[in-house]
Amino acid sequence: MTNHAPRQPMATAPIPDANATRVAAKKARFDAVRKSHDIPRVRVEPKDEGTRRTLKHPRGMRFRASGSVEWPDDSFTQRRLADGSVSIAKQHREEEKT
Repeated sequence: MTNHAPRQPMATAPIPDANATRVAAKKARFDAVRKSHDIPRVRVEPKDEGTRRTLKHPRGMRFRASGSVEWPDDSFTQRRLADGSVSIAKQHREEEKT
């Protein structure tokens, strides 16, 4: 018999954790979707107390007992601004000017 050295296993690159790469890809996709769905917000106040009691944004945001509330600047809010049910809060208007 011949005198052979025992065979050494081949060096291989470490196997990446399949779960970690899947989770990272999923998180990146969710972050991208969340970023694309960010809608600017606007602070509005109702024209009268009747509107304050009855009107709410479709996403569930009602007016407080007093003061203004922040709504997404979407088509619903734009229609309410156009028909005069709500107006942009004075405080919000001053912030836009500066």
